[in-house]
Amino acid sequence: MRPQTKGRTGVWHLFLCLLLVCSSILLGGCESDEDIAETMSPRLIAEYNKPGVVLIASLYKADITVQDFTVSGQGRQKLRSALERRQKQGEITDKQSFIAAYIDELTKRPEQYLQPSGQVINKAAETSSLGTGFIVTGDGCIVTNAHVVALSDKMRNAFLARSALNDLVKNNLKSLTENFQKDGYTLSKDEMARLGEAVFNFYAGHLQVKNVQQRLLACPGGQKLGQGGFACRLLKHGKPVPGKDIAILQADQKNLPTVNLGDDVPEKTGDKIYVMGFPGAATFNQALAKEAKLEATFTSGMVSARKQMQDGWEVLQMDAAITHGNSGGPVFNEKGQVIGVATFGSLDDQGNLVQGMNFAIPVSIVREFLQGLSIQPGPGKLEENYREGVALFNNKKYEDALEAFNKVQEVNAEYPYVQDYVNQANAALKKEK
Repeated sequence: MRPQTKGRTGVWHLFLCLLLVCSSILLGGCESDEDIAETMSPRLIAEYNKPGVVLIASLYKADITVQDFTVSGQGRQKLRSALERRQKQGEITDKQSFIAAYIDELTKRPEQYLQPSGQVINKAAETSSLGTGFIVTGDGCIVTNAHVVALSDKMRNAFLARSALNDLVKNNLKSLTENFQKDGYTLSKDEMARLGEAVFNFYAGHLQVKNVQQRLLACPGGQKLGQGGFACRLLKHGKPVPGKDIAILQADQKNLPTVNLGDDVPEKTGDKIYVMGFPGAATFNQALAKEAKLEATFTSGMVSARKQMQDGWEVLQMDAAITHGNSGGPVFNEKGQVIGVATFGSLDDQGNLVQGMNFAIPVSIVREFLQGLSIQPGPGKLEENYREGVALFNNKKYEDALEAFNKVQEVNAEYPYVQDYVNQANAALKKEK
């Protein structure tokens, strides 16, 4: 009887194990897709995600109206008195020292001598701010930083004014230089800089910015610089740091590449992370060929800490290198999922960026913004085909890879980087023959 009892015990044990497994499934104890996602190599994270990372260009145009200037009658009297005083002190001994003293006095206290001439100058102005974004739905929902696409009126007008006034100041300095040269006097670099500053500040204090227009563009990787992109509109934005510096855009395109959002909660100090974006120092480096394609920069590091902001929400501190232009770019975990948005760095006492002390807004904040717009992030319909093609290509299954890439191009012929893979696959097949 004992052998029979043992047999029944084994059957009951097997039954209980199956019951526990089924209960785990029914009660939601199984792992989610995020939980079972596999760790990827850095190269694969870059290859899978770079089509969905875009350069964001916020382009502004406006009309600038500015008052020209002249030396007032009262200003002439003050200048004469100041120069006579300096002459008595022995500073002015000839024509050259007189001109030098004149320039010095004028640039030290321009507000005492200059006034509007009554002549109005009209000037068209253009300026831009650049950053990075990433696409989270196939129909064109893009995440970036608010400070990339939603400048404050004060900052925007300052940029527009500087753009317009630089030409005016340059023309004024040219005229002043020529007049002084007629008198045998050559302006030094310091005098040029001080005169330029005085003229600029006068114009800046007597101008109006009108008819401001903004245009938002998202430029996919794999394009030539200046080739253009697709238009976007701003759906929602927060406030720049220390606020929740997130903006949501909607592109006028469909069937776009996407990146996958993950969860920032599990991320701890020491976890590996990767950042992708378009830092200006690399994207617009003068040493690189102008016809070079836009290629996102990929850097790595780790979570250095989780820090609390003034309003109580957390940010991720990281040591991955970022700089101007990275703002709004995705921060990936080792599974290739976005867990944050590269947003701001740290400055030293001289105002220079301190590398290794950078911060990302967690993806949980991004989800708050998306939920507020009833937007459900998710992979685009072509992402699976693209990633399948990349995996097949890396395994040297070139014919199968071409089939996957062709499926992508049938729906979106402009899908970034696909044509590069097609060309390489065809070249590899030709070489095998």
